[in-house]
Amino acid sequence: MHVQLQLAEGDLVEYRLPVDEAGRVPDGKRLGVGSVHQGQVFPLCKWSAEADEFLVDEDASPVDVAEAERLLDMGRVWFSNRLVGGGMGPGNPHGEESEDCWSLADVELSAETRVVVRPEREVWW
Repeated sequence: MHVQLQLAEGDLVEYRLPVDEAGRVPDGKRLGVGSVHQGQVFPLCKWSAEADEFLVDEDASPVDVAEAERLLDMGRVWFSNRLVGGGMGPGNPHGEESEDCWSLADVELSAETRVVVRPEREVWW
């Protein structure tokens, strides 16, 4: 039996990943890490395996908040923003656009949690 967590807007959670027709996940890791927003969990990713900062994974679809399995210790999560496009170039020349970032350097994720790495999300200053 699954117990529904009491979550607040902006909480970070480990959530159950979708399974294939056989009830499996591709790499055996059954959890993802995501941010709670308006009743959904938005998957997070990193730009490198070494990075501690997570961003919203724009290539992944949100899942229902009922899939949340574990609330991360928000006292150990550091929230910040980073400039979109590094604050340079035609898309953000003055640096007024930003995106949310979460540092999980002080958070221990479950061994069953898949961490998605998307190198294209790295910003070169």
